[in-house]
Amino acid sequence: APVFGKQIETINLGISGATSNELLCYITEKIGQIRADWFILQVGINDIVTASMQSQDMRNTTINNLLANLKKIVTQLKGNGGRVIVLTLVPPISPDIIRTLLWGGGIDEAVEQVSGEIVDELGQDVLVYDMKQIFFNREHSRWEKHYATDALHWSQEGYEHLTHEMRNLFVRSMQDEKKH
Repeated sequence: APVFGKQIETINLGISGATSNELLCYITEKIGQIRADWFILQVGINDIVTASMQSQDMRNTTINNLLANLKKIVTQLKGNGGRVIVLTLVPPISPDIIRTLLWGGGIDEAVEQVSGEIVDELGQDVLVYDMKQIFFNREHSRWEKHYATDALHWSQEGYEHLTHEMRNLFVRSMQDEKKH
């Protein structure tokens, strides 16, 4: 889609089910082949799902590892010359009863914790976009179910809405650059 006369090409490097360790390895291997003006990054929900089934000590280790991996990924992407947008996490949206029992409580709190740490720890270096602005219905205090195909994956409508919001973010960012 054109933005200020520039054609924007998107490349989805997401790997369904991948943890931050796996994504870090993948990006480390591919970074020399990737040229982009912008990178949009959202990683961590699979780490948090794993952490939800661990002891408290292991859970803390997994979350700390996630944040360390995220920082390394951001460093690699920035080192490749692109600007980086990090999206905060979205908790599982209406998981079925089996997933709810398997994952246990605490996923929502872990998502809030990690999202807060993303803002606090990366907000100075990259643009951080709070996914609540897109997918959370504040009036009803819930995440919008129609944007998801299941507890962890976006529907076509969800991807279209996210794309629209990212396009708006690019436009605002480019307008800010022209002012300075």
